[in-house]
Amino acid sequence: VDPATNTAKVNIEVDENDVVKAFAITGAGPLKTSEVQAVIQTKPGLILNLNTIRTDITAIQKLYTDKGYKASVQGEGFGINNNGIVDIPIVVGKVGQIKINGLHKTKQWVVQREMYDQRPGDYYNINKLQRAYTRIFNTDLFSDIQPAFIERSVGVVDITLNMEEKRTGQ
Repeated sequence: VDPATNTAKVNIEVDENDVVKAFAITGAGPLKTSEVQAVIQTKPGLILNLNTIRTDITAIQKLYTDKGYKASVQGEGFGINNNGIVDIPIVVGKVGQIKINGLHKTKQWVVQREMYDQRPGDYYNINKLQRAYTRIFNTDLFSDIQPAFIERSVGVVDITLNMEEKRTGQ
């Protein structure tokens, strides 16, 4: 404070975010890392902008959703390290258990055979599941199929198919 001029001098130190040098994308699963990088607006050499990063996370999740996968960018492990590398951990949902209820005459393997592209351990994909649902219905053995999905834990989706068999011999 200068009493003669009745003014004050204020110094504000601004600490900018780090400069992005590269990305470390982990857990991309069924998609290539290059596909994920293509939707990211943040580029190496630019200062990290948290608003742009939020947009990038939304774009990554949309990329997976558009291809039928259930994925999320996990908060733990996400961020920029001291070397300027942005860590982006992605968790893509996998099929856990598949339960088939309501079978009386039809053998379980008949339903499982039609779900050949959605087995436990495979990446959960709603598009593939819809095709399997159609294949099961096309066997003409069922009058109704009610699927139920439960996310047992992060990255694990259990599928339950509640089946109603058609009456036979008519």
